[in-house]
Amino acid sequence: MERLLQLKKQQEDRIKDIRKKVTALKAGQHRAVICFFTYSIHVSHDSDQESMMIASFHIRNLGHQVMHEPYICLKMSEDSPCQFSGKYVHKAQVAKMKAAGAWLRVNEEQAKNEFWLKPLDQNEIEPGGSLTFANFQLRWKPEKSYASIMQGFAYGKGWESGVPSLNQMSASGVKGEGD
Repeated sequence: MERLLQLKKQQEDRIKDIRKKVTALKAGQHRAVICFFTYSIHVSHDSDQESMMIASFHIRNLGHQVMHEPYICLKMSEDSPCQFSGKYVHKAQVAKMKAAGAWLRVNEEQAKNEFWLKPLDQNEIEPGGSLTFANFQLRWKPEKSYASIMQGFAYGKGWESGVPSLNQMSASGVKGEGD
């Protein structure tokens, strides 16, 4: 019975939230941003061969207001065996290397599992628009059992607490005893 009451309360809270969003939409103040990963994975079961994910992280502005100063955080699990690479530069490289579609890494290079990135060539996302950190790679060798999860978050002016991605990327494998 207690579980039913809890579920009823959750349902009522969701209905209230939906009503608030509908009211905001009618008032023309709708702010809605979503973010998500798309990716392809190649897994090798040979410990001498590399496994790889090629991924993109997308931010979509579904609202009626411009999203200013967008940036993202891509966070890998602490014990991840993955090596991260992508089209980004460090602060010291910005003047030398400004490739189209490149992003700036704003956190320290020593942080191997967390990547805070902002686009170099786009400072806002218009209503109905999108922004993509495209074709980054995660590589690892399945030398032992592994598990890796990558989460994504979008931020911007007015979204300082962040918007979590709709999905996350994960890969895991168990090394057999005879391998």
